[in-house]
Amino acid sequence: MEQLELFRVIADQYKKFEFKLERCLMTASTLESLRAAHSRSDSFMGVPVEIAQIDAIWFSRPSAGGSTAWEIRLVSPTPLSLLERLPNSATDEEHEQKLKEMEAHLMDLISHRKEAIEEIIAENAGAPDDEDDDFDDDDLDDSRPASGTPRKKGNGLGK
Repeated sequence: MEQLELFRVIADQYKKFEFKLERCLMTASTLESLRAAHSRSDSFMGVPVEIAQIDAIWFSRPSAGGSTAWEIRLVSPTPLSLLERLPNSATDEEHEQKLKEMEAHLMDLISHRKEAIEEIIAENAGAPDDEDDDFDDDDLDDSRPASGTPRKKGNGLGK
């Protein structure tokens, strides 16, 4: 799915739960796509667009106790978001600082996931039979039990 379409799909999902679309964060490549598709690149879906290192959307909705729930959602097929309740009494400066902290936290989460995936890939380099394995690739054959006798088929009820 095209990234701009994914922005729309995610925004539509959140609107169903009465979240208000506040702003879009876009990478340079997504912003290029926006410029190619629309004459204006400073707004998308009626909200401001900011250039960023990630594609994400900011949403808000009223919350209990004189606060507003703010959620930043990564624009990705795999859902990842952070939610924070901010007091309505917060100054604009405090509010923006908290949102920037949440953006940084999301970036940190993404970075750690990426590192973990790269580590798994590196550990599995040389497959199918790494020397570091604790077993032989033949042990992975599920068609026969460890005893070497063929496995019976069926539900085990003897019928």
